[in-house]
Amino acid sequence: MLTPDLAELMSAVAGLPGVTLGKALHQPGLMADGKLFAFPYHGDLVLKLPADRIDALIESHEARRFERGQGRPMREWIVLPAASRSDWHGLVREAYSFVSGRVTE
Repeated sequence: MLTPDLAELMSAVAGLPGVTLGKALHQPGLMADGKLFAFPYHGDLVLKLPADRIDALIESHEARRFERGQGRPMREWIVLPAASRSDWHGLVREAYSFVSGRVTE
């Protein structure tokens, strides 16, 4: 099901090669060539990015590392709060580039 949040994320990567809707980690989200890279999560945004980039985002956006409920944060996954929504489009494209290996403009 295409939720409003997921539709908004899709608009950030519309037309980029290999982008599909899929499901992973029990969540509907965006995939690049079959690999999950972004999904909405309780009003927030979860992205797959390089660990060093995540460290910088945690400091600047009051973000946190994503946990799958096992009490252990995932190294390359971050949860960005809804308050940072104005930055989401650029960060979704950044996550796409990281996962797909393709550079976006």
